[in-house]
Amino acid sequence: MKKSIFLFSTVAILSAMQSCDNKKQNYLSSGNAKSDNNDIEGAIADYTKAIAQNSSADTAYYSRGKAYKVKGDVEKAMADYSKAIEVNPKYEAALMTRAAEYSTAMKYQESISDYSKVIELNPENGRAWLSRGVVYYVTKQPEKACTDWKKASELKEDEADDLLIENCSEGVTEKIPSENTHK
Repeated sequence: MKKSIFLFSTVAILSAMQSCDNKKQNYLSSGNAKSDNNDIEGAIADYTKAIAQNSSADTAYYSRGKAYKVKGDVEKAMADYSKAIEVNPKYEAALMTRAAEYSTAMKYQESISDYSKVIELNPENGRAWLSRGVVYYVTKQPEKACTDWKKASELKEDEADDLLIENCSEGVTEKIPSENTHK
């Protein structure tokens, strides 16, 4: 009898947990749909509900941050990007977005730090190398910029080739064809 009660209790707890996860996912999906339809206030409300269901919902924080950005509330957007990163320090999209926002706000050291974290997590992220190179260039560190753009070029970021040619003494000896060139 005790095993039956324990089993029933376990099943009930797991079912309740799944129900919470489903509600969170439903709010997240609903928020995404509302965001896609330019119902930014509705999207923010749904993302907030998803967060209320699970405070470690990194995707909900990130998505709400993007909605706040669309609304023009950069301060709240940055707070949500930061919370998403706090919950999941390996969240590349949140790090990339926050780095770009830091750069726009001329908080270059913070931007470089976030791009560096992305590169540490994923050395094949050509966009991170390219973007960090731009920040290095803006902050009068052309050698570091050229090094990053060279790596971005190797990773098939076409814009890096142009930046190398325009700003770096070594340039590129040959344009690396992108995968789309041969179609």
